[in-house]
This record gives sequence, C-alpha cells and structure tokens, in this order.
Amino acid sequence: MRVRGLIGVVALAAALTACGGSGSSSGQPAPPTTPDVTAPARMSAARKAFVAKADEICAASNRAIVAKTPQQQPSGTALERFVQGVVVPSRRTMLRKLRALTPPPGDAAQVGAVLDAISASVDQLGSDPTAVTAAQPSAEATRAYSLAKEYGFTTCGVT
Repeated sequence: MRVRGLIGVVALAAALTACGGSGSSSGQPAPPTTPDVTAPARMSAARKAFVAKADEICAASNRAIVAKTPQQQPSGTALERFVQGVVVPSRRTMLRKLRALTPPPGDAAQVGAVLDAISASVDQLGSDPTAVTAAQPSAEATRAYSLAKEYGFTTCGVT
C-alpha cells in the first residue's frame, strides 16, 4: 500500500499528532501506540458541530500529506525533507485553520489546550523529523492524542 510505510507520519496527525510508531516486521513504522482514552459520552450540539468542522480540517490535512507521500518509504535525509517540507507545513496550516474556528461556549480553554498540545507535537517533529520512526510516540504526541480524544475529536490529534 502506498502509505503503509508512512502511517506514523500521517498519524501525526494524527495528527495529527501521535507521530511515532513501533517498527513492523517489514522494517516500516507501524501505527503509533497511544493511551486508551474515551471520548465524552455526551456532547452538546455546539461541540458536535465544532468537532465535525475541526475533524474535516484535520482530515483534509491528512489527505494532503497522503497525496504527497512518496511511493517508496523515504529514509535519512529524504525522510527529513518529507517531514519538514510536507508534514510540518501541512500541520501548521491545519493548526492556523483550527485556531480560526470559534469553540463552543465554555470550551475555549479545553480546545486551546488541545491545539497547544498538537502544536508542541508538530514543533517537536520539526526539530527532530526522525521522531516519526521512533518506537514510541513523543510525550507531546501522546499528550495531544489524550487531550484530543478526551474532547471528542475523532481525527484531530487522534489519527
């Protein structure tokens, strides 16, 4: 599959943001391991609408990354160029769009914490693009995943 080797990159997203993956038997990164956090059982209509808009922005970022994913898994400097030239800019654009959304009443602090955690994960990946191949997600990615999932996102910071 075209994106198999870079599932961890796309998951940064996971992501936006869980950006590490354990090595698979093929030597390519596997999906990241993340804590088991459940989304809130009940969400207000305003939160559901906000999450839907935000998750579509994140999904569009994922699609943009997938569209630019090379056929062969890059390594070394090619991986660094891909992460710094495609993944990080795509995620920064995604974050700008997410920050332009108006959170539901009373949710600004929680949404801000999620976006700050995703931003920290993107910054960490920009500083160390090889982190995408790490055996475990970074602390920043794990925090972003936990906060995003807790808020109710299904794509932003989660996949």
